[in-house]
Amino acid sequence: MGVLAIALVIDVMKPASLGFVTPGMRIEYGVDAAKVSLLPLCALIGTAAGSFVWGALADFYGRRAAMLLSAVMFVGTSICGAMPSFRWNLAMCFLMGAAAGGMLPIAYALLAEIMPTKHRGWSLVLVGGIGTIGGYFAASELSALLQPFFGCALCGS
Repeated sequence: MGVLAIALVIDVMKPASLGFVTPGMRIEYGVDAAKVSLLPLCALIGTAAGSFVWGALADFYGRRAAMLLSAVMFVGTSICGAMPSFRWNLAMCFLMGAAAGGMLPIAYALLAEIMPTKHRGWSLVLVGGIGTIGGYFAASELSALLQPFFGCALCGS
């Protein structure tokens, strides 16, 4: 249950952290607010697409293999912040969203499988709540910690 909650924290951290980095991205890539808003859109479309794709892969190859592949793909695409152009960043953000979105259906399916029927309802709500609250908390705390050192000096973020 704890490992699945940590996976959901990581899943929630991605879209939450985009709110902290988009002001600096506007200056770094020289794009306007409308264009930089494509980044969260690509991430969320990737997350939605990833939920369907990874859910099907988990049914075909097994949940453990699909979860491991999703985690490897998530780590591999986490380089999206170092992309040389905004278009590359959009593509990598889509792939990272797809990988992170794959963890969600698999985590809930695993939890529903391993929990006894008596405790299934409250445990699913508990893991979902911990994942959501923990993800937003981790993203905001890491942003407060890292922005003074790695943030954009020109935009104040």
